[in-house]
Amino acid sequence: MLPNSVSNVGFSYPQIYVDGWLQKDFNSINNGMVKKQFELIKFNTTLLNRSTFDFENMINEVSDPQFTNNLNQILGAYNNGWFYVSASAIGGLIEMLLYKTAVNYGKDNFETQRDKITKKNYVKKMHELRNFTKSFNEDQQIHFDSLDELTMDRDYLTRNAVSHYTTGFVNEREIESLFIALSNTYIRYFLPSKHYAQNNL
Repeated sequence: MLPNSVSNVGFSYPQIYVDGWLQKDFNSINNGMVKKQFELIKFNTTLLNRSTFDFENMINEVSDPQFTNNLNQILGAYNNGWFYVSASAIGGLIEMLLYKTAVNYGKDNFETQRDKITKKNYVKKMHELRNFTKSFNEDQQIHFDSLDELTMDRDYLTRNAVSHYTTGFVNEREIESLFIALSNTYIRYFLPSKHYAQNNL
């Protein structure tokens, strides 16, 4: 041991060492509590790999640059833990698919107020498309019953709760619910309409 080396080390003075250790520990805890949401949540990489959310196939089938760009931005926000940003934007993609569904059947005339298509308009349109497609091949039919309407109500309530009535905090479960709504809209409504368009328009 070198002469006088002990006097140069902080822990040679017990009170100084303890004070320094406590301050460092306090700073560590305090910094952890003030971190942004995306720093606190570890990204769940399994979400985007689930077959339920086959986004790559969805992008290819929809084949719309705006849809692709919006979905990429949503996934980018989700990947960074910006859950509020991600959740707020998913509703727009769901409505885009509903509108494209009507377009594919040649039924894109909506009765609207102030030129704004609302959930009520989409519900009415889905009932119209169900009746319109009853005699079509199964892969071109729209099935929309009272349970589907309740599901759409729930999806809109979740979307509105996130985008209109929160203080900016959204958890992963809410986003996953909206991803499921997007996937269901794609599979149950958009794909049958695309099959119809490919065979009839």
